Amino acid sequence: MKVKRAWGEYHTLLDIQGCKVKTLTMEPGTSMSMQRHFNRNEIWVVTSGKCVVQSLDKTTELNTHDSFRIEKTEWHQLSNPHNIHCTLVEIQYGEQCSEDDIERKYA
Repeated sequence: MKVKRAWGEYHTLLDIQGCKVKTLTMEPGTSMSMQRHFNRNEIWVVTSGKCVVQSLDKTTELNTHDSFRIEKTEWHQLSNPHNIHCTLVEIQYGEQCSEDDIERKYA
């Protein structure tokens, strides 16, 4: 099942206790909200295109085949400022891997 978001869409490949795996497709020129999670860590692996990960104090450019690890409670934002789609695999793992485990930071 694909879920549409303002930044693109995601598809859940695996959802078991303590682990969820998704594919994300980000539209060009979009970004997710600045957010953090309290019960899970995440790993992003770029499978095509490139994107930017922003934390409160650092910006990291990711290219195809790069990966990025996000620790629980770490603020993070994913964006695609480029003119091509970016696809990623997102691996969530921890006590709770649900869409409810999110806090958004608004400017």
